[in-house]
Amino acid sequence: MLLTKKESILRDQYEELSIAYFVLLLKSSSQHLFDTGLKCENSKSYLVISCEVNPQMVAELEKRVQDTLMQSKLDIKIGDALKRDLPYFDLCVANLQYQLSSPIVFRLQHAFNKEGIHFA
Repeated sequence: MLLTKKESILRDQYEELSIAYFVLLLKSSSQHLFDTGLKCENSKSYLVISCEVNPQMVAELEKRVQDTLMQSKLDIKIGDALKRDLPYFDLCVANLQYQLSSPIVFRLQHAFNKEGIHFA
């Protein structure tokens, strides 16, 4: 698959973020993870529901997890996390653009009490 320069940069950033999110997950007791943007393919001990708007990124992740333990624990939803019904989850992982952070946080506030939302 040929990626544009922007997509290539995003993929490199994505790989760096995967390590940071994996460290975060190791400190968590959560079992159901909601991921806005396909960052958690390395979180093998969690059931991960991931939401991604870019079909090319979905295809890339599906290729990465093929024939691995993570393949059976990953449920990828193609679409906008702001427009979909929220699944059940204990922990939400998101690396959001500035203009998307407030709408996601407001949606999460309706799903959880304010004490249940923590930022890292």
